[in-house]
Order: sequence, then C-alpha cells, then structure tokens
Amino acid sequence: MKGIIADFTKIKELSSIAGVGDYILRTIPQDTMVLQIFQHPKKSINMGLDDTRAPFFHEGIQHYLDNGYTVSTRNSGGRSVANDMGVLNFSLILKNNLGSTENYMMFYNFLKDALAPLNLDFYVGEVNSAYCPGAFDISINGKKVAGTAQRRIGDNVLVGCYLSVNGDQNKRSQIISDFYKITKDVIQVDPKKLTTLQDEMQQDLDVDYVKTLIFDHFKSITTEHANFDLNAVDKNMVESAKERAIAQDKKYLKI
Repeated sequence: MKGIIADFTKIKELSSIAGVGDYILRTIPQDTMVLQIFQHPKKSINMGLDDTRAPFFHEGIQHYLDNGYTVSTRNSGGRSVANDMGVLNFSLILKNNLGSTENYMMFYNFLKDALAPLNLDFYVGEVNSAYCPGAFDISINGKKVAGTAQRRIGDNVLVGCYLSVNGDQNKRSQIISDFYKITKDVIQVDPKKLTTLQDEMQQDLDVDYVKTLIFDHFKSITTEHANFDLNAVDKNMVESAKERAIAQDKKYLKI
C-alpha cells in the first residue's frame, strides 16, 4: 500500500486543514493510506455536537472564552477536547470495508506499535470520568492519554485521535470539568483520569520526537512514501468544506 504523509504541523490556519482533510477523505484512491498530522497553535476546545444539548451550553462557551480558549465544533466524537502545542492530532485515511470496531483496533495497534520505543503499556477501552469518553479510549495506567474518533464516507474511512504528549494535562482537564458543571450536563470529568506521555514516562518528551516515531512506523507499514502536495487539492472542494464548518460553528456556538 502506498503511503502519503500530510504533515500540517507547521500550518497555523486550521480551518484550511479541516477542509483539506475532508478533501483527502472524499478522494482517497485505492491501495493508498494517508497519515494526516497537525497541532493547534493556540489553546482551543474542539467539541462534538453532544455538548451543544446541555441546558446552559452558552454559559459554558463563555467559560471557555474567558479562559483564553478558542472554540469550534466537529462531526466526529461527542464531547470537548482541549488542544495546544503539547497535543498531536493525527489520522489514518484509507479505503476499506471493515467494521467500526476493526478500524478502531487497527488504529490502536498502529499507535501502540509506533510508540513502542517509549516503553509504555497502552490499553484500549473507555476510561470513566475522562473527558470525551469513548469505548476506544487509549490509556496508560488507567489514565486516558488519547481519544479516538472515526468518520466514514462509503468505503472511505478516517480514524484518528488526539494524543496528549506533554503540557499541563490537569489544567486542560479542569477547564473541561468546569464546563460540564456550568452547563449542568449529565457527565462529570475527573482530571486525575487523564495524563500525558511525558507524565507517564516521568521525563521530558519532545513532541517532534513523538511525531518522528509515528512517521517512521507509518513508513514501515507502507510500500512507498510521498509527501502530500497541498497545491494538488481541489480548492473548490476545500473551500466548500471550510464553509460547512463555519456554518456549523455559527449555528451552534453563536459567537
């Protein structure tokens, strides 16, 4: 299978990246896998639409804004996730006819194998009281370090995660925990149930080193490799995806 690396970690305008990701998912060819990876250059909260149904949702949005976070919505995954430069977001995009569970396990095994040099024991399964809980949370020592999500258009599949590499995970988690208290939502977040790779290793860990581990493993499971050419995308498709995302944020966030 041909491998294409879409490294967007140096790009600051993330609305374009979301549009490009949508384009890749819709146009991925046979026998090709794309690794898409990016970071949020500023503190941001990305939430699924389940959050928008809370009784005091807009008071919660103001809480995020007051604490210096930008806010956006997404179609995959159901709850708030905190991002900054200590968090890597990466996805595998390909064609297959596997079921949802099989795709999540494929992604879990990819992450586990890629990060094997860190000598950490990763587990898959929901971590109760972590933020954005899901059946395929990835954890270390019972604490969530990555949250996964999946999107499908026909046989075109994107499976991805946020991965907390370093930074103040307790602060990220407390901001989201307070959001659910303010909004009177049905879930609770315990900051002690989340962690970073660095905290579990108990030594400094550089995001670029983790990114290199992911790239190296991706290259080892694909037969040939190329960098994604941003100039080759259909700009109209990307712009349409950006407009859909902007319209969704306006609809739900009203900010």
